[in-house]
Amino acid sequence: MRILRVFLNFAHALLFYPIMIGLFAWLYFTKANWIWGALVILVILILDPLWRTMASSVWHKWKMRK
Repeated sequence: MRILRVFLNFAHALLFYPIMIGLFAWLYFTKANWIWGALVILVILILDPLWRTMASSVWHKWKMRK
């Protein structure tokens, strides 16, 4: 079961951004509404663990400053 988790994490790391870039390109070339691009950015910010880690770090530093 652990090896499956490793492969899923690896697939997420290798496929996530190429899929998002492809989706952005498709939205651009089909001249889709800007809200769809904003939704793609929102999905990236929610699903990518790197952005969550950076946001929690910034939040913690800002909270400790007060």
